[in-house]
Amino acid sequence: MMMVGKPVYGIAKSRSAFAQAMKSQAPQQTLDDLFAAVARQVPEFGGMFLGDNEETLQVYLSVVSPTKVVAVQKAIVAVFGTSVIPKGGVKALQGQYGFLQLKDWYDRMTGPILRVSGVTFTDIAEGRNHLAIGIGKPEVESRVIEQLQKLAIPRESVVIEVSGPIETLTHTVRMPNSMSPWPYLRAGGYILTRLLCNQTGVGISQATLGFNIIGPSLGAGFVTASHATAAWWKLDTIAGFPPADFYQASGYYPPHLVGRETVDPHGFTGGACPTGLICRYSDSAFVRYNSNVKFGVGHIARTTGITTSVTSPILTIDHGGSPSGEFLIVAAPSVPYLTGLTLNKVGHYTGWTQGKIQMTNANFSQIPSAYIQVGCPGGLADPTMPPAGATLLSQYVVGDPTNDVVHSGDSGSPVFRSLKGLALRRAELYGIVWARFAGTYKQFIFSPIGGVPFQPTGVKTDLPPFRYCDASASPPC
Repeated sequence: MMMVGKPVYGIAKSRSAFAQAMKSQAPQQTLDDLFAAVARQVPEFGGMFLGDNEETLQVYLSVVSPTKVVAVQKAIVAVFGTSVIPKGGVKALQGQYGFLQLKDWYDRMTGPILRVSGVTFTDIAEGRNHLAIGIGKPEVESRVIEQLQKLAIPRESVVIEVSGPIETLTHTVRMPNSMSPWPYLRAGGYILTRLLCNQTGVGISQATLGFNIIGPSLGAGFVTASHATAAWWKLDTIAGFPPADFYQASGYYPPHLVGRETVDPHGFTGGACPTGLICRYSDSAFVRYNSNVKFGVGHIARTTGITTSVTSPILTIDHGGSPSGEFLIVAAPSVPYLTGLTLNKVGHYTGWTQGKIQMTNANFSQIPSAYIQVGCPGGLADPTMPPAGATLLSQYVVGDPTNDVVHSGDSGSPVFRSLKGLALRRAELYGIVWARFAGTYKQFIFSPIGGVPFQPTGVKTDLPPFRYCDASASPPC
């Protein structure tokens, strides 16, 4: 998959200011908006990404000169803060397009291109200084090219890639697996089970508990994937199902019933949502914990090692350090969501995996090309698909060129950045996994944490504000 490059929510003037912007959960700007702010100061700026080992900041310039390098570094610091410049400094790359030109083309193409049947995503690929369009099958390309011609967007400015269909991930970290009491706090990364059709006798569906939260209007509970419920983008009860109850266990074990879905927002139209589509910023739903459940906000399961192959996942919990068996989320994101940034996830199928951001701020169609549905009483089908034109805005892709990072069952996995020191047990939360590209286990797609409680002005979408960090976090987040 291409190294491309988006929401970094909020303009930060220092690392702490960036974290504060993330914590505020106010309507904020995407990474594309921030890149545009740099380009307004230096029009030759064409995008940037992190180099190998995150030691340099690779910056595209349409005109490369010592004067331009100095000017663009000054502009980047003004927008992102000094901490965005790694110890290796800035490395200038010869670019073809200024970012403002790319963004103008992108803003014009997003709606029309995503309405072409078979298109999976659109993106400004700042890692290539081009636009990018994903398609499910090769035969879609001619329709995409025809639409680009109508929009007067140069064909040579666009990379069209056959990504294959987007596959939402079906729903030890696979415990408890019996009726026995569970002695630990309920935490992110563990297995979740829901009864198909939300009633006994049909079967089960499994996903991953994302992360625990407490919100003023939400109460105490956890975030998981909306598509882990019977009805995408709406409460199951609104679709005609019984309430969606979740068991934090590997099967139908009534003692491990932990909560019920209470928030799963409809999408919105207008504003940032292209004409003819209906949009959200995350594939997320909120499950409120039952009053008897013991849980830890900011707690994510930690296995004994990093999985590199789906055929031999490492799922055993590491109780050798402190805190025992867990990562602690102690801060909001402090480093921008740039291409090349290393992130982690913990899911019940593959455990702890790691990769680098490869795509940023891309818009994804969430209409599955194929999905197994189960017939339910009353003529319903589980799952009930999202509305026509359903699109997730500002999504990210993490991948690794050699190691597997995801498998079916990892939907809802928390995505985080591990902090150095303290045996790598402290972390910053970056988002929630919801999909992969069909045919590969080496990339996952996630909604950024800033998108999960995103509330654009005048639009109610995704979840209300909440707290997701451990109580030790300072400042709170």
